Amino acid sequence: MGCLRDRCVVVRDWNESFIMDLSQRLQGKLKPDLVEAIAATTVTKLVIDSGYTKIMLKGDSKVVIDALKCGTSNLSIVSTFTDQLRSTANGFEEYAISWTRGEKKTK
Repeated sequence: MGCLRDRCVVVRDWNESFIMDLSQRLQGKLKPDLVEAIAATTVTKLVIDSGYTKIMLKGDSKVVIDALKCGTSNLSIVSTFTDQLRSTANGFEEYAISWTRGEKKTK
């Protein structure tokens, strides 16, 4: 693996208006789900610090989105970030999480 991993998370307000997105590009042997969990945690903290109270978080990692929706936790490194994200999200009045199909990358 050893290549750059790039994942993006988008946050919208309750009216579907764009608030912020974050693309994480990390070098190393990181799984895409871990990179997306890190991006989601980071962008959620930025959005809550910006004063938003109602958000929709959208990502293309089904593993991360399912973990956030179900509240499941396991011993994987991804769960460390999804647990942090769930904790941070408690600061919002309302939030929704949804999975969106990612674009296929061509070489």
